[in-house]
Amino acid sequence: MEVTMERTDCTWCGAENSGVMGQIVRDEQALGKISEDVIGRIAEKVYVIVDMRRPPLVGARIPAAKAYADVCGVCGREFSFRIEKGHATLPMQPGAAPIFQ
Repeated sequence: MEVTMERTDCTWCGAENSGVMGQIVRDEQALGKISEDVIGRIAEKVYVIVDMRRPPLVGARIPAAKAYADVCGVCGREFSFRIEKGHATLPMQPGAAPIFQ
């Protein structure tokens, strides 16, 4: 996995370190209640690229990206603050989300 974008300011209003969940996680990390590798977010989405003319088999590794979002404490809008590029594995169970790596 490769981090292709990481920012701390809101992409809408420009306020710095304004992510509400990010701030909660940083506060809890400072108190030693949450591990340092936890990422504060309100949502994360995995996007995959599939050529439907050649559908992949179950368990296949396909190109993917994961986007993390938080909500701005100043303007209240949702914004993406981190994007990772990597691969996803198609799950065995139909309808389940791909596993990002």
